[in-house]
Amino acid sequence: MHNKSLKKIDFLFVLILFLVLGGSFAYGDKAALRAELKELKKEATMSFSFDEYEEAEKAYIRIVEIEGDLLGADHPDLARSLHNLAVIYEVQDKYSDAELLYKRSLVIKEKALEEDHIDRGTALYNMGIFYSHWGKPSEAESFFEQALTIYDKNFGSNHPVTAETLDKLVQIYVSREEYGKAEGFARRVVSIKEKILRRNHPEIAEALNTLANIYYFQGKYDAARDLYERVIVMKEVVMGPDHPSLAPTLKNLGSIYQAQRNYSKAIFMNERLISIHEEEPAENQKALAEALSNLELLYRAKGDSAKADLLHDRIKKNINK
Repeated sequence: MHNKSLKKIDFLFVLILFLVLGGSFAYGDKAALRAELKELKKEATMSFSFDEYEEAEKAYIRIVEIEGDLLGADHPDLARSLHNLAVIYEVQDKYSDAELLYKRSLVIKEKALEEDHIDRGTALYNMGIFYSHWGKPSEAESFFEQALTIYDKNFGSNHPVTAETLDKLVQIYVSREEYGKAEGFARRVVSIKEKILRRNHPEIAEALNTLANIYYFQGKYDAARDLYERVIVMKEVVMGPDHPSLAPTLKNLGSIYQAQRNYSKAIFMNERLISIHEEEPAENQKALAEALSNLELLYRAKGDSAKADLLHDRIKKNINK
């Protein structure tokens, strides 16, 4: 870590410690400080909206100093400002700085709220999101699990927030190839979304597609195939038969048919995939080349050498362009 980063963390640590111990950075009468605070919040909001992060950072550091003096080290408004300052550091990829402030903000909220309060659940969920962005899935998992416990108690097992938290855990488990865990949670996500959303809603299709992927990764091809087929029908109803979002599902379903030696259906899926990729910009033609090459292999596996040779010639011409 660079010396500059170390100095920044040291400064933030001292700032938080000073506030906790009851120190004061904010000199001046209370009315003047409140007026300054009001203007600083406007300035910080405006700077952040224009991506002027250094200016927003300076404003929020001063806001934290004033609120610590006026409100005390454990006030909810101070927790909110510490959180906002952490967001400013996070969007600049200053994760160590952001972590220190997020943690302090969480400590304040946990002191003020009951153990199962929904706002505590939200704070824990946000910590999970932060660690996910930072690429620390183990830390994220812990916070998402705590948030899920609170959401289950407050909302029950069929709430959108519960589904969203479960989905975050599914992503972590899939990234670690813990497909057994991922499958159980992904099933819950599908169940919730099918209960709370209208038929053929895109979020249901995405949840089914995620579960199908998990089956696919485990080699449960029959289960994956059935779900992929459902996803395709749902997306066709809502988005049309040639929508780009169909491509990954068509590709995976084609792979399953290929593995099961159902070459006719595998060819059909690849032909549909190619028709979608043909409409994409020229700079995104790698996927088209891969689909054409796979279709050639499928024709050869089926024993249709004539069509395979035609595709081979087409691929060679595209390469030589």
